[in-house]
Amino acid sequence: MVSKHILVFGHVQGVGFRKYVQKAAQDLGAAGWTRNLMTGEVEILIQMDDASITSFLERVKKGPMLAKVDRLEVFEVDSKKIQGHTFLIIQDGERPCDF
Repeated sequence: MVSKHILVFGHVQGVGFRKYVQKAAQDLGAAGWTRNLMTGEVEILIQMDDASITSFLERVKKGPMLAKVDRLEVFEVDSKKIQGHTFLIIQDGERPCDF
């Protein structure tokens, strides 16, 4: 298993991006969460098998039809940071974990 902290930059809020990310993660059997940041980015914390991470990142780079992804920043994180077996959309203002 691999765990990643991902920041997505571009026109990624107000276009269904979090729902798109959730669907991609669920399709690949991942756990974690996604949320909007007040600075305009979308944040993702994901845990999945190593073989699927490239496919997931390609889907995130593409985004939903109305989105425009400028770049991704991807960081390794400790797998212990992710609890559970589902992939959630975190509502604005909630703070699920610290890095």
